[in-house]
Formats: sequence, C-alpha cells, structure tokens
Amino acid sequence: MKLLSKSADSDIEYLIVEVSHKKFQTVVSCVYNPHRTNVVKPFFDVISLYVVKYNSVIVCGDFNVNLLVNDSYTNNLLDNLSSCSLSVVNRSLPTRFAVNCTPSLLDYFIILDLTTVLKFDQLTFISDHDLIFCCLDINIDRCCINKTISFRDYRFVNTNLLLSELYCVDWSECWIYPSTDEKLDFLMGILKSAFERHVPIRTITNKSMSCPWFTSKSLKSIKLRNKLHSIWKKKPTLENWNAFKSARNRATLVIRNEKRAYFNKKLNSGLSTKVLWRNIKRLGVHCKENVECSLEANVVNDAFLLNCVPHSDTINFMSRDDLLFRDDCFLFSAVSEYDVAMSIFKISSNAIGHDGLPIKFIKIILPCILGTLTHIINHCITTSCFPEQWKIGTVLPVAKKNRPCSPSDFRPISVLPVLSKVFEMLLAKQINEFVSKHNLISPFQSGFRKNHSCSTAVLKISDDIRSNMDENKFTLLCLLDFSKAFDMVNHELLSCKLKAYFGFSCSALKLVKSYLVDRFQFVKIGEDTSQLKPVTSGVPQGSILGPLLFSIFINDIFSVCKFSNLHGYADDIQLYLSAPFDQAKELCKSINTDLADISCWAAASGLILNKNKCFVLPISARKLTNLDFLPPIFIDNYPLKLVSKIKNLGYIINSNLTCTDHVNSIVSKVYLILRNLRQSAIYTPTATRRRLAIQIILPVIMYSEVVYSKHDSFSARKIDVMFNNVTRYVFGLSKYEHISSWKDQILGCTIADYHKARNCIFLCKLIMTQSPSYLFSKLSFTRSARVGNIIIPFHRSQQSSRLFFVNASRLWNSLPANLRRKLNRSNFKNHIYMHFKGQISNID
Repeated sequence: MKLLSKSADSDIEYLIVEVSHKKFQTVVSCVYNPHRTNVVKPFFDVISLYVVKYNSVIVCGDFNVNLLVNDSYTNNLLDNLSSCSLSVVNRSLPTRFAVNCTPSLLDYFIILDLTTVLKFDQLTFISDHDLIFCCLDINIDRCCINKTISFRDYRFVNTNLLLSELYCVDWSECWIYPSTDEKLDFLMGILKSAFERHVPIRTITNKSMSCPWFTSKSLKSIKLRNKLHSIWKKKPTLENWNAFKSARNRATLVIRNEKRAYFNKKLNSGLSTKVLWRNIKRLGVHCKENVECSLEANVVNDAFLLNCVPHSDTINFMSRDDLLFRDDCFLFSAVSEYDVAMSIFKISSNAIGHDGLPIKFIKIILPCILGTLTHIINHCITTSCFPEQWKIGTVLPVAKKNRPCSPSDFRPISVLPVLSKVFEMLLAKQINEFVSKHNLISPFQSGFRKNHSCSTAVLKISDDIRSNMDENKFTLLCLLDFSKAFDMVNHELLSCKLKAYFGFSCSALKLVKSYLVDRFQFVKIGEDTSQLKPVTSGVPQGSILGPLLFSIFINDIFSVCKFSNLHGYADDIQLYLSAPFDQAKELCKSINTDLADISCWAAASGLILNKNKCFVLPISARKLTNLDFLPPIFIDNYPLKLVSKIKNLGYIINSNLTCTDHVNSIVSKVYLILRNLRQSAIYTPTATRRRLAIQIILPVIMYSEVVYSKHDSFSARKIDVMFNNVTRYVFGLSKYEHISSWKDQILGCTIADYHKARNCIFLCKLIMTQSPSYLFSKLSFTRSARVGNIIIPFHRSQQSSRLFFVNASRLWNSLPANLRRKLNRSNFKNHIYMHFKGQISNID
C-alpha cells in the first residue's frame, strides 16, 4: 500500500492510497465531507489525475449530499462524477436514518465500471448511518491459453502460375448453362479448386502470453540476475552484491528495451491506418473490447429467427394516393465489366462468407474471371433471379452490452459471400440513382444517405427546438424505438410499397423478391456452427442492399403525422412539437394523436413499437422542476416515461438543450481511453502517441461537434482540462510540469481553434453540396451563396448564440473574403487550418 494524496487545506477530508497485488494496482479513497455546502471540485480535481492512470478506482465515504433529492448540490456532485468517468453504485436506497428526519442517501461507493459490481448491500450500524459494503469482480491475473489458429498463407502464392492456370480455363462453357445457379456453380467450382491448390492452409499455435514482448534475450538476462542473486545470498560480500546489482540493472534495461521495441513495432506511426487499428485491438489499448458469445450456436440462431414473421401471400395493403409514383417505371439495367471491377475494389472488408472465398483472392484473379462474372450478373438481371448460393448468410452475434447473458443481448450481423456483395452494390447503385433523381426518399430520413449522418440529424432537431425556445415555447421530444425492425420487414408488403410508391417494374420487383425470399442462415460462434434454417422475413443486417430496402419500407412513416415534426435515422424515429406553456394540454393532445397514427402505421406495416424504450423529453429555456401540468403521453394506452436527458443518435440531449451532459460523456470516454493507452505509453515514441491520440481520442472529442459550435465557459474548461491530460500522455509530461508550450503541438492549434476550423469546414461542405437539404434551407445569404456573407439567424438568448447556425455563421463572416471563395473542400480545409495558425490538414 502506498499513500498517493491526502487533504490539506481543503474543506473535504480525504485519503487516497494505492493498493497493489502482483501486477495489479487500484486506487482506494476514503472521503468525509462535513457539510454539503463545501465545494467538492478540489477533491475531484485530485482524483481525476489517478482516473487516467489506473484501471480501477474506488471511492467511498460520507459526502453529506443527499442523492435522493434533486437540488443544486446533488447536480453539482453528479456533474463532477461524470466528468471523472465515475459512477455511484448505490443510487436508490437511503443510508442515513435519523430521528425526525427524512431518510437520506449520503454514503456511497463510487467506481469506474458498474458492470464489475457483484453485490451491494447495507447493514444497520451503531450510528444513524448504515454500514455499506460492495463486492467487485476485478480480474487480476490473465489466463494464458494456447490457441490453434488456421489461416490462408498468401506469402507462398505463385501468382503467375495461378493466373496462367485460370487463363487456360474454357470460360465459354459458362454461357452454355441455361440457369443462373448452374452458371454460378461452374464459376465457384473452378475458383474453390484453384483457391485450395494455390493458397495453402497454415496452422500455428498462438501462445496467449501476458508478456508478448518477452524474448530469449530477456530470459537470459533474468536467469543471470537470479543466479548472481543466489550467489550473493550464499556469500553476502560487497563484490557479489555489486555483481548482482549490475546484472539486475542490466535485466531491467533489457526488459524495458524489449518492451519499447515490441510496442514501437506494433504501434509505429509509419504503419497504415488499417494495420495500426488491428494492432491496437490486439494489444488491448483501445477502450472497446470484443465480447465473445458463450452460448450454443443453435440456441442463438433459434432466438434470432423468432423475430421472423411467417411469410404470407395475402396482405392488406392500402396505398395512399398522395404517395403514388406515376412517372416512368424503374428497371434494372445491364452492367459493364468496368462497373463490376470498380465494385470489387470498393469492398474493403475481409469478412468471408460461407463459400470461403476472401476478397483478397478475388482481386488477385479478377483479370481472369471479370468477363464471366459480368455475364453471370447480367444474366441475373435479365432473368430477375438471385442465385441460391448468394442467399446463405453466416450470422455472427455481436454483443450489445459488456456482459451479455442471453441471445437478446446480441445483434445478428450477416456475413455474405463476397460476390454477392458485388452484385448487391451494383443493384443498390441503380436504385439510389433512380430514387435520388425523383426525390422519393423523405428529406427527413438521414440514415444510409450521402452527406447525411447522425450529427446532421441531431443538428436539425436541436436547431428547430432552439428556434422555438427563443420564442419562449415549450417542446416535447419523443424518441421511438422499434423492436427488431430490420428483422420484421414483411417481404410482400415491401414489394407493394416498391411498386406503388417507387415505381418498380414487374421485372425489378421479381429480382428484389428473389433476393429476399428463400434465404437461409446459420450462426457461427468460434468453431461451433448451428444448423442451416430458413429466414422468412426481414432484410439482412450487414448486407449492402438491406439498409436501402429498409429505408424504402419505412419511408411512408414521414407522411403519417398531422401536427408533429418527424425525423429519422434508419429505424430511430424522433417526433417533436413545440407550443407556448399555456397550450401544454393542446400540445400533448396533438402528440398523442400523432403517436396513435404512428402506432396504427406500425401495426399495418408489421412493426412493433417497444414502448419500454420509448421516452419523452420535455425541453424548455426555463428550469423544469415540476411537470405535473403535463398530461401523460401515450402509445396504445401505455404512458411513456418522462426523462430529463437522453442519448439520441450518440448525442446526449437534456431538458435545457445545453451541452453539459454530452461534454461529461466525452470527458468520461476520453479518460477511459487514456487509462488503456497508458499501458504502452513509456514504450512508444512521441510520434506514435500523437497518432494514437489523433486517431482514437480526437474522434470521441469531435463527435457531433457541430451541434454546439461554441461551448459555455464551464464545459470549455472541462474540455481544456481533459485535453491537458491528453497532452501529458502524448509528450510524457508529469502532473506537475507546465504544458502551455506543448498544448498546440498535437493539433497545431488549441482545441478551441480546432473546433472552430471543423465548424467552418462543415459549413463549407454544406454550402458546396447543398446537402442535407433540411440544413441548407436554414442558410440565407446577403449576396451569392458562393461569396456572400451568411445572414445570422435571429436569436434572443446567449445559449442560442452558441449553437451552430448562429456561431458558425459569425465565424464564416469573419473569415477573409478570399478564403470564403475557396469552396473546394480540400483546398478550403488546408487554408482554414492555416488561418487558425496550425497546418494540420494531414490528420483528418
């Protein structure tokens, strides 16, 4: 045990120690706050220094702040906890029971990861405070298990021999077969045979060592150190002591150099981004861990298929006249060899389908098979038949949470054959071109569309609400969740919508139906493979065509509401409506009417609203302490839960539309990443640490940065302190060293100026592409859109001035006129960074 820090002049009494066991260290702190009015920030400023250095931090004590009461003291404490990535274990049960006083929650355990809590309880003690105790699941020792891995070794592939063999194949035989499946069988038979012969399988035993950097040189130095230590113990002379001391220092130096060489090799700044990220995941220096599924494959597959609805040839589809498509019908057209080749080279994923052929092998032999593959694809289009081999999906269960325990905690991701992806990409391209030409997808659908994203969707919603807040209006934001939406798509209903609303011809419909029906899947978990079973509904998750078809299927939901605004990102639907406070009852009545219409639409579309995951967020410039004036919001007579903040498309929106909660979430995530990166910090050079900070940490900081173009002083301070810790990591600075001369060297400018530059780049792209249309329509120009100033939107509050369209417009107008004329995005990007005194265009 080692003392790290203790209270001195602070009003709060605390003691912080390090508890060690072998290679595991944890920080334990005991705290006592004599009075709730004392400022707790000094303590959290100290504990935050250890949060980024230790994987385990445990704080316990009496803070004298009642967490059962929603007041400024509680909110301040929770805000400081969130900024340090800490969470309270006990949030509901009181711990103090005094005479003539309301029970209160004053004593708590505070830890980094709530998923490690095995048990928490409390016992009556000698005072009026209960004795609380907590059991945590802390993994101290890694289990080293040797694994046998088989893979295809491309190092010994004779490419010339492989190509010459395939050039000798009589490919014209493929044209003789009448059906698509026979043509594909002919091609796949040749490819699999060549793959087996020319790309050998290599099997190795991967030793799961907790010290992968350990080499024979390290072992030799350790043996010599131990040997000299034994000699000194037997003969404790000065000469033997000096010999042992020299060998000990030598062993320490060798081990340190071996670690440095290993991490430098795996995390070298000169590696490609793809290789670097692969090594980051393998070394465990990233905060996200791959959670393996321990369930049986057949059990998981059966659970996934429970979401499928039985196929029905008769459905009750009532088309809407206002949505009918009356222009020319959509037809799939033949593709060229160039189109096929470009689609193949766009595929970057190395995932291998059930046929066992990887994209790497296809790219090697492409010159030999391009003509034949193009012929097969065009035959699929002319006959409107999707090959049976390409309709078998390998489903990989991906965990939704850190500790999954049932099949419902996993998401099914289908891995399809590579050549199937090529065909899907070609079909999706033609559908997208037709849909874009006729503007058939709702402009308020942001999922799976070019120049659209989660950030643009949240920005649209936030700015609409901000405008209403300036008019002193009250807003209700409803977040709707559909259960297993992608798996519940009815194929017949989708076909009806494609024909009625999107003008698909009979041949195009036949091909889409052929793609959807008679599909099969099996689940693979390690070496465990389930039985092959039919899929009767839904679109494959992980496919290329599936998301587009889902967007088409759900598109008519945007014409359902009579009163409310609706915005969507795939199956995440946001409904919101604003009104003056004195019209709150009419507001709730209108929203309930729209929710009833959406419920009817969902029932008619075969989708199910998960009412337990649908929430209502009241938003107002006023502080909402009492919501009794609000009538309940219902879906099918089920009252929706009111919340004060919620994560929407990755961005945390609160009842005041401030960025405080989102900034707390960012700071928490960054501290978690820094804790993982610190393991390799002393063994990697500065250039590598800078690249890791830019590629891992910076995207977290900049997520949805356009929503709040300018932070308030409190949030800006948190971002600045957090980035100070990032700077200390990159340049290896201690907590006592000044960092003012180092802060600008990571990005070439301050984090605040970098934020401004990113906002200007986003605004430039919006002006240049005029997409998304729902954001571009919010811009007004004094003269030409290319060279003129932007008219700053009307706003009343200081909070509104921090949002994107107000603050970014000011930034844009302050730029030199010649810089604003550079509306080529890459050119503008280079110059805007130079404008903010940092040439950092190479990092984005």
